Amino acid sequence: MRKWIGIGLVLIAIGVAGLLSPWSNWRSDWVERVEVNERHQVDADGIKRLSIETDSEDVRVVEGTQGDIIVRVEGKVSARYGDKNKLNLDVSDGTLNVRTPRESIQFGYMVYHLKITIEMPPAAYESIAVETDSGDIELQGLAFGDMKLESDSGDMAIAQMRSNTIHVQTDSGDVGVTDTEGALVADSDSGDMVWKGPRLVWAAEVKSDSGDVAFRVGEKPDNATIHFTSDSGDGLVEWGGSMADSGKTIKEVYGGGSPLIRIDTDSGDFVMTNG
Repeated sequence: MRKWIGIGLVLIAIGVAGLLSPWSNWRSDWVERVEVNERHQVDADGIKRLSIETDSEDVRVVEGTQGDIIVRVEGKVSARYGDKNKLNLDVSDGTLNVRTPRESIQFGYMVYHLKITIEMPPAAYESIAVETDSGDIELQGLAFGDMKLESDSGDMAIAQMRSNTIHVQTDSGDVGVTDTEGALVADSDSGDMVWKGPRLVWAAEVKSDSGDVAFRVGEKPDNATIHFTSDSGDGLVEWGGSMADSGKTIKEVYGGGSPLIRIDTDSGDFVMTNG
């Protein structure tokens, strides 16, 4: 057994030496990085929906200052794949589709960090759907009738967005929701979620396994129902430094009781405060 282990270590050493040798292209092809700077301009007329699918690229969708939709790709990749990361853009039946080329998924070592920024003219769009593996998602200052955001490990930052319903699903990424309009439906495994806003106006349904959930409300609500349940997590509702309720089950009803803010966790904690 020791003999075979020794042979294996020798073979590994030979392989590493070969990669690092002056005759190997490993360092130039794999470690050397090249700049990526793409700019695409898309006619905004007739665009009602936006659909984005990426792997590890960060995605940023913001209000633009031009009449057309501007799509930028910026960052660095290994020289070996510098010419294989052109973004796929197409318009189909009123939907702008933004896709990462499948060639960007490679085996082996690769330096890879790209950000996709989409600047859209202000308008009332029908929907937006963003799906990433490990890339972060940032949305700010736009209106979509429906929003669906999904990420495995990437974080999400959603600010000043207007929608009928904001759907959020993440495995381990954290989620920040700030000053949005619309009902919130969020599902997380281990990622934390923080909601910030001046008042509780919109319904929220948040489910989490081990991630913590926090609501930072500008003022105590006149009308709302706060319902928290957990298997082993702790909850706290506090207004002006005074505790309203705490425990593994909380139900606070204010005024007419609408909207309903429902938080369910397995082991994650929950806190709601005005501050």
